[in-house]
Amino acid sequence: MSSGRTALPLALILAASLLAGCAGGDDDAGVSDDALGPAVLVPPDENLTIDPPEPAIPLELVLSGCSLQTGWFQAPLSFFASEIPAGFTPVSEAPGGQTVRVEIDAFTCETVAGDGVSGTAESQLWISLAVTPPAEYTGPGIGNYVVPLSITIPNDAVGAVLRAWGVGDVMETGSVTVTTLQDAGSVRMGQSSAREDGFFVEMATVATGSVVNADAAMGRVFLIEDGQVTGAIDVTVSTGQAIVGGLAAVRVEPGVVEQVSSLPIASPGLAYHAWGAEYGYTYRLVRFGVVETSG
Repeated sequence: MSSGRTALPLALILAASLLAGCAGGDDDAGVSDDALGPAVLVPPDENLTIDPPEPAIPLELVLSGCSLQTGWFQAPLSFFASEIPAGFTPVSEAPGGQTVRVEIDAFTCETVAGDGVSGTAESQLWISLAVTPPAEYTGPGIGNYVVPLSITIPNDAVGAVLRAWGVGDVMETGSVTVTTLQDAGSVRMGQSSAREDGFFVEMATVATGSVVNADAAMGRVFLIEDGQVTGAIDVTVSTGQAIVGGLAAVRVEPGVVEQVSSLPIASPGLAYHAWGAEYGYTYRLVRFGVVETSG
């Protein structure tokens, strides 16, 4: 095992050997041992260290034991038009397509695992726009496509990986709480919030209806930089229990994300809850036209 210090440089050893050979083995050169003086070996620099190689970025994260609270809202398309890349179509429920669906997902998970990542996962809150992408950005089995507006997550291992993947423009470090206030069969109430520097969002949900088995599903979160798609995060959702229906209300205070600082969404919206011991998410980084390897 290396001590972190450099060994004596090979060039210095060779130079000392050559000098010693000249001093003792070439009397005709007219150079005496006294003229050369004793050979002096310079010790390595005590403060010189070798930086370890950069760790490989995980290309996949698995979050397990999760609980989700979602609100689907409608907002004026004109307010968010600049956030939607060229060629993408907003998902709208209004005649003429003058609105866009805003999705707020707040979830907490028990554990996270990945290449070099393991431990307890922190809660997250995502605000996204639902879109239909051009054909070249679609994938088999993917049923939901979104462009993220704001991601709030504590400064943990998951946040570090997401930043390395390229979501830093919309991600802020902050505190997130996700609480189930009531779980009484066909009624499930929840409250979630995210707070970062100068920004606060709070959502209340009351999911009502029959508890159903949530089938496995896939979604794609696009990574956008300067209006261009640079990649995506494919999210595979495992099976669990769910309630679809009920009401969701949201309150947003001014923040660093201009588009969310005075979110003009129609409230209430539609609520959705999903949970279960086996319920969770797998994030995988996608670069279009590039096959990612973990090195």
